[in-house]
Amino acid sequence: MNKRAIFRVSVIGAMALAVVPAAGTAASAAPARVGIAGASNWTTQAKTAGAVPDSTPVTFGVNVSLRDSAGLQQYVQQVSTPGSSNFRKFLTPQQFADAYAPTADTQRKVSNWLSSQGLQVRYSSTDRTYIAVSGSAAQIHQAFGAPLDKYSKSGRTVTAPSGGLSVPADLGGAIQGVVGLDTSHQIQTTNRKPTATAARSAGTDDGCSNFYGQHTVSAEWDAAPAPFGARLPGANCGYTPQQLATARGITSTGLTGKGITVGIGLWCNDLMTEADTNRWASIQHWPGLKAGQYTSLQPKDGPQCTGPDGEQDLDVQAIHGAAPNANIVYGNASAPQDDALISMFHQFLDANKVDIITNSWGEVVSDVDPASSTAYENVFMQAAAQGVSILFSSGDAGDNSNGNAPKNGTLNDYPASDPLATAVGGTSLGLTNASGSAVGFEQGWTTAESDETNDKWSPWSSGRSAGGGGTSKTFAQPFYQKGRVPAALAGATPHRVYPDLANIADWYAGYRIGTHDDFDQSGNFEMQENGGTSLASPYTAGMVALALESNKGTRLGFLNPLIYAKSHAGLTDIKAGPVKYGTEQVSFEGPRAAEAFNAESLLNQTLHATDGFDNKTGWGVPGSARSFVTGLIG
Repeated sequence: MNKRAIFRVSVIGAMALAVVPAAGTAASAAPARVGIAGASNWTTQAKTAGAVPDSTPVTFGVNVSLRDSAGLQQYVQQVSTPGSSNFRKFLTPQQFADAYAPTADTQRKVSNWLSSQGLQVRYSSTDRTYIAVSGSAAQIHQAFGAPLDKYSKSGRTVTAPSGGLSVPADLGGAIQGVVGLDTSHQIQTTNRKPTATAARSAGTDDGCSNFYGQHTVSAEWDAAPAPFGARLPGANCGYTPQQLATARGITSTGLTGKGITVGIGLWCNDLMTEADTNRWASIQHWPGLKAGQYTSLQPKDGPQCTGPDGEQDLDVQAIHGAAPNANIVYGNASAPQDDALISMFHQFLDANKVDIITNSWGEVVSDVDPASSTAYENVFMQAAAQGVSILFSSGDAGDNSNGNAPKNGTLNDYPASDPLATAVGGTSLGLTNASGSAVGFEQGWTTAESDETNDKWSPWSSGRSAGGGGTSKTFAQPFYQKGRVPAALAGATPHRVYPDLANIADWYAGYRIGTHDDFDQSGNFEMQENGGTSLASPYTAGMVALALESNKGTRLGFLNPLIYAKSHAGLTDIKAGPVKYGTEQVSFEGPRAAEAFNAESLLNQTLHATDGFDNKTGWGVPGSARSFVTGLIG
């Protein structure tokens, strides 16, 4: 059992050590079997909706045990920490496999056993730690000793093993766990946009604003609700790449990300993204994508799914806006499921062509599934050893309490809350001139909304408009946070606190993108304002690419130890501030709405921007590209 001594609290428990007899035979006569991670604890309290039919096709992943997990954990800390003799001595995939991966014999033994059960091996990672598999529900029951049942959870019908999983005893040390048999995980993207009517009718005499405060709502409307006392600015059109590049100090550095490759972790593949991005660039008078600058991976674990996706357009255009000469590789997992996403990460690391991977997706959880988190952590550790930086958006719903904390408790965003991920939170950025050179304000992103009906304003409510963060319930405090994170946040028994840094996210002062994934799903191309921490993560990844370019193409690896070092990677601290800024959204139909920025005090949230490190914006934002680049290079 892997204790994750450096990074996490062991959550697999004694289950993985239990020896169980085969069902239906006497224990004395049964072949010995051992339990493995992958069963779902929540099903013990759930009512089954019936068995999954035997012939139902199922895809999943098998995590093969690392040869030297403790040694890898130690190496990740050393290779990532300034002052260590191994600092930035990154490994090739072959060196990684030779030092830490299971042996070829172990991988072959597991693959042969899977095949003997009638299961199909679809993809094996070259580091030998992961095998993507498919088969029928009946074959899975036969192989792992537990049937798959249907359950109703959160309004969806999902499937999960109805009992503990096990394998023959001679494979117990080789198979670490099974990923993907539980389909209850609601993995989703974190991009958001204002409502269609608000975006198309700003309620101003002059249309939407090109910068914050350019236009206020028409004089026919009354003052916004308290704490405001006057009409607020109308809707933004979304900032241009020129405005953001100027605001973040990118333009003055002369850096463009040349020679650096940024990967995007996501699923499916919008075949219109490259054309949409070039059309967006033309409209914005921004450099377009050169031939071969944007490519995508073909998933090896299953068929490619396709369709229009505004998230994909946002990610590509955010990276291209920050680093217009960086290469971009779209990850293109076969489905929004843990097993497919882990396969995608392995494909990235097998090829070893990307320097940074940004991920604008996650799941809201009360506790982290041990089988999935172990598989994710294995790839995160491999990425750190190979020098690949992994970024995750921190989520768009604050502490996930819907404004009712702490009564209803708080939930974590995963994988952003994993200690081996660099979590990027969100801010509200107010640029107050057309060039982007004037930053009127930047505050932690928490938006509250009040609607006017019959000349009365409703109480402020949160909706889904705040950068995610909090204190993990699963992961112990990692080495880089010890002595650097306030005890009031880490807890009496210190745990991981996230995010680590932040960037622009508020979609009411967001980014202008070009996409076919539009409001009315007509399939027409349109320019729209977009945001969320789905903007914060890829835009930050683009800025990290500038640091690699400045570092002569040398990778930076796991960023968190530098972010928590004395200079905090040159980040600009985001401090607390009054509820002073907002916007009004006036539509042709429906109520008039006021949106308040930095609205922590109007809602019941556990996330607050404060001086120094906080659980809303981490150590701050890359407000100065030059300082950020210098701080990351170290």
